[in-house]
Amino acid sequence: MNQRKFGRTNLPVSELCLGAMQFGWLTNDETSRAILDAYRAAGGNFIQTTTCGPAPAGPGLCRSEEIVGAWLQDNPRARDGLVLSTRLRLARPGPGHPSGLADSIRRQCEESLRRLHTTHLDLLVIEWSEALLPMDEVLGSIDNLVTAGKLRYVGAAGFPVWRFMESLGRSARRGGSRLESLQADYSLLERVPFEPDAMDLAREYRVALLAQSPLAGGFLTGFYHLAPSPETARTRRLRERYGNVRGHAVLAALGEIAAELGATSAQVALAWVLTRDGVTAPLLGFLAPEQVREAAQATEMSLSPGHLDCLETAARRQPGPIENSFAEITSS
Repeated sequence: MNQRKFGRTNLPVSELCLGAMQFGWLTNDETSRAILDAYRAAGGNFIQTTTCGPAPAGPGLCRSEEIVGAWLQDNPRARDGLVLSTRLRLARPGPGHPSGLADSIRRQCEESLRRLHTTHLDLLVIEWSEALLPMDEVLGSIDNLVTAGKLRYVGAAGFPVWRFMESLGRSARRGGSRLESLQADYSLLERVPFEPDAMDLAREYRVALLAQSPLAGGFLTGFYHLAPSPETARTRRLRERYGNVRGHAVLAALGEIAAELGATSAQVALAWVLTRDGVTAPLLGFLAPEQVREAAQATEMSLSPGHLDCLETAARRQPGPIENSFAEITSS
């Protein structure tokens, strides 16, 4: 896969970012390491892990960093040219707690470095929380970590665009580090987080945009709308959220283009995200090495203007309830 420039920085990152958040949770150690091997073999160099942080988190999230760290120990040359990122969830310490927010950021960053067996993070992604306000303390802590050589850049996840913009103003006044990236859910079925404000901001201020869940939680693979697919809490949520006229129209358009190109619906959906102005990289999690190789092939696909128009027309459908058959809805 090719590489793109990460915002205004000098970091070259691969077109796909490997989201390692499910390592040790949805994938065991052996499968996680096989996914890492497949990703590197495909030319990927951008990995994002996660840390539990002080807030409650799902099982095994800290294992993400530990598994990647163990893999790096066994593959020391892999760190060269690797853009290593972790996502941090913060909560402001309560009254009477001996450490403040800045100390919490420093401590958690150092713990991540220890688990990852590395001397520095290329990118620290801070998840949005009201506990981060005001941002001056956060930005000051980031400056200290950068000065100490433990961190190169910082990004944001889930920030309201106006809060992100406000932080850029604070950084400009302080003259220190600023947020260099913004990540949020973005796909054919989730456009609002980036369009149009975040894309305008990215263009004007050279901010990198990372598209989380580019396959709409897996719905755009086409698997979850099939009747034989098992009913789980996840599939139920996806059907409730996307199993409407609009969602099925997009699935139909993806299927038609995939059949024409000899590809899968997931590859076409991913290729669409890669065409979007301002998007630096989609962020994907994988359950098997084969999925990595399939996604990497999507970076080589070329969608024609006709393909893009077809997808846009489907995505503009109103997400109303399904009253007729799937065939009647998607052919109308």
